[in-house]
Amino acid sequence: MERKILSIQWSQDEACFALGTEAGFSIWNSDPVQEVGRREIGGIQIVSMLHRCSLLALTGGGREPFEAPNKVVFWDDVEGERAGHIEFRQPVRAICRRQNLLIVATVTKVFTYFFPVSGGKAGTPFVLEQVDTSENPNGLLALHLNTSTLRAKVAFPAHTMGAVCIATVDVSHARVTSALPSKSSLPQTTIQAHKGTLTGLALSPSGRLLATASESGTLIRVFEVATCNRLHTLRQGYSSSTIRALSFSKTESRICAIVDTTLFVFNLGDVTGQHVKTENKSEADGGLLRNFAERYLVEESSVFYTAKSRLPGDAVAAFGADTSTLLVVCTNGSVLRLRLHDTELQATEFHKLMRNEDDEFLRLLESS
Repeated sequence: MERKILSIQWSQDEACFALGTEAGFSIWNSDPVQEVGRREIGGIQIVSMLHRCSLLALTGGGREPFEAPNKVVFWDDVEGERAGHIEFRQPVRAICRRQNLLIVATVTKVFTYFFPVSGGKAGTPFVLEQVDTSENPNGLLALHLNTSTLRAKVAFPAHTMGAVCIATVDVSHARVTSALPSKSSLPQTTIQAHKGTLTGLALSPSGRLLATASESGTLIRVFEVATCNRLHTLRQGYSSSTIRALSFSKTESRICAIVDTTLFVFNLGDVTGQHVKTENKSEADGGLLRNFAERYLVEESSVFYTAKSRLPGDAVAAFGADTSTLLVVCTNGSVLRLRLHDTELQATEFHKLMRNEDDEFLRLLESS
């Protein structure tokens, strides 16, 4: 059966990654890059891991799907069998997991579940909350859990275009209930990040920072979650592109993004947010000066990328432990490890996860 890659997902600490394919799924170590498991059970769109736990959350996809796209199936990979499922009214677009917390995003809703897992075995999940969102076909969803307080932050598109909603879930006070809440009671904060539709969002490892991108495709903005203040404005260029797959380094001093078919790396350590203040000239000039300043002067305070590297197509990327290395996994089955030297990204490793006649990534390496 054809093994076309449908999706790539990292584990919570990015120590391993999973591929959803037309044939099933496979799990890989990040360092060294090595396959640790594979199942051919039918097309898989989403493979959600909980670190290295053998209990996976799967959704079907491709031409011959493992299951309907509106079902999350819990798969016990030790036993090689299903361990339960949750069915939704809409197709599932994203799944996030942290300890006993399971978050599922459909096209217009986010569901939070308490999902006990012990010894790799699944307990019975029960719903905590459901939250309405704007149309979210790309499954934009981010999750951070404070393991000390058991309070989680969940980020997803708000109803207002370009805004991000950050909901707080208190797992320590989870109550078993069979009824689905009709209206969310979660504490929520909204950040108006952009004017256009969101195309990317990510929470930093500590949950302190939120990174966002929109369909305008020129800027990435970084906010402090606690205050909603914009701290950094990062620019990949002036032409419109598709910015996605945002990821912070472990120290939160850098961020990377996939922009169309190029990997960009930005430094955050020496960047401070700038705010342009202008006098209100609405009576004298109809607000033209103020509008000009808001549109151009604020954007001029943005910081350009530190380094970039061209890729053969769709990909995801994550920083290594030292923040100077990155691992890039592409949907054509190529894996590249890069090291940042000043403003240059240099390839140090190349792997091919599956055979392809058109090995564009290898051609790029040979020509560089």
